[in-house]
Amino acid sequence: MEMLAQLHLLGYQRLRLSCGVAPNGLYWRYSVAPAEQFKADGYLLRVGLYPGMAYGTSNGDSVPFQWPEQTQDAEALARRFLASFPAVAEAGRGSDEE
Repeated sequence: MEMLAQLHLLGYQRLRLSCGVAPNGLYWRYSVAPAEQFKADGYLLRVGLYPGMAYGTSNGDSVPFQWPEQTQDAEALARRFLASFPAVAEAGRGSDEE
């Protein structure tokens, strides 16, 4: 969430976060996607839309987005996100006060 707040400060306000508990109830799953990939409720993701989304899980030994090293700093995570998911980032660029 802190990484997403940093991305919003950098001008990627159209990026949104969707998260929920895995079916087995043991860990969280999360996705970051552009606003147009969300249903009207603003929470649920629509399926199959370009440019996709960035997906990750908190299943214990996983680091954010399965990146090889773990970085706790939100600013560093935001830079890493922009480099790792350029299509998602570009689709999320722009002002979105909601």
